[in-house]
Amino acid sequence: MSAAAFPLEWPAGVKRTKAPQKSRFETSFVNARGALIDELRLIGAKNPVLSTNIELRLDGLPYANRAPINDDAGIAVYFLWKDRQMTFACDKWDAPEDNIKAIVKTINAIRGIDRWGSSDMIERAFSGFAALPA
Repeated sequence: MSAAAFPLEWPAGVKRTKAPQKSRFETSFVNARGALIDELRLIGAKNPVLSTNIELRLDGLPYANRAPINDDAGIAVYFLWKDRQMTFACDKWDAPEDNIKAIVKTINAIRGIDRWGSSDMIERAFSGFAALPA
């Protein structure tokens, strides 16, 4: 699957948050975006696409200093991992950088499971998700 970086391409079957909240994360868009790129590299993600409602720079990444269109702070990240198409999406928070930070923390936790020697649990979990009906 090839996802669009702009505008936001929300994954099919994933419910949207009706009333995003203010988070307690203390991060900037630049730091969150950089941390996401690092986590994707560390997990071995291929062909990552960060999909947002923020206009794109010439290099294809969203601008750090632009507000999202329609005030939609949702974020979706599409990538290949171990030959599987993966998507992480978050719109719980009212700021794009906080939604990116939530995804960064999620990917870091998955890497932790691998580091702690239980990577077979990740494979089983992802296989289980794939078996669920839409």
